Amino acid sequence: MSEFNTVWIASIPRTGSMWTTNVIRQIFLKSNYNILPKDMLKSDDAWINFYNQNALSDLNNLNRYIIKTHSTISKNLTRSKIITNIRNPYHICSSYYQFTKCEIDEALKVADILKKFIDFLSKKKTDLLKVKFEEIENNSYNLIKKIVDFCENDLSEDDILNIDRDLKKDKVKMLINKNDEILRNKIKNKENINQNEIVIFNKKRFRSHDTNTGFQTGHISLNENKEWKKIFKDKDIEKMISILDPIAIEMGYSSEKN
Repeated sequence: MSEFNTVWIASIPRTGSMWTTNVIRQIFLKSNYNILPKDMLKSDDAWINFYNQNALSDLNNLNRYIIKTHSTISKNLTRSKIITNIRNPYHICSSYYQFTKCEIDEALKVADILKKFIDFLSKKKTDLLKVKFEEIENNSYNLIKKIVDFCENDLSEDDILNIDRDLKKDKVKMLINKNDEILRNKIKNKENINQNEIVIFNKKRFRSHDTNTGFQTGHISLNENKEWKKIFKDKDIEKMISILDPIAIEMGYSSEKN
């Protein structure tokens, strides 16, 4: 058994990394470890700073650090494992476009780095597990078992079933909708809002943020993966195909060229 105290979930956005993060937190909680940080953080800098300031010098074998990042990871990966999420780059692009309300070029930049980021992580001298988004959607129970093994844990069938059930898409949607309603009512009634419970972009645009799970407003994709072309203009689809098709093929997905 390796001596590790940290699991990194290092993935580009909109690949299912929040689901993976919550699975790992639940695995260690059910194994009676202390999960750190206790609450979900809101930025890559906050996650990495927490790791650098705490995990590297922590000798308590009952502590487990679950660190989620989209951009980079610490140079010092002593006692670390890495899990990265993979998704069809076309679906990453469309999901990011809808979630952030950005321009198509920004969404393309995010999807375009998928292969480069995976290659970057693969060169790290530490254990790496690749998790495909399609496994989350179609084979989540067996995927959780694979993650349990990677994290060197031993959970009962009931524990795995409970984790799987609690993180199903419909249940997460209910949680997000509840938090959205609570936030809207606080704003309407001019009540104090915990800054950890909201992500603010401007006066008119914000998201609820669940401190226990990290799920935010709009975190669950609006459209099914197969419907991604419906939200783009023909000229944008052509641009997407020219940039993303080689990446999709290299990552084992189908070409979108006619």
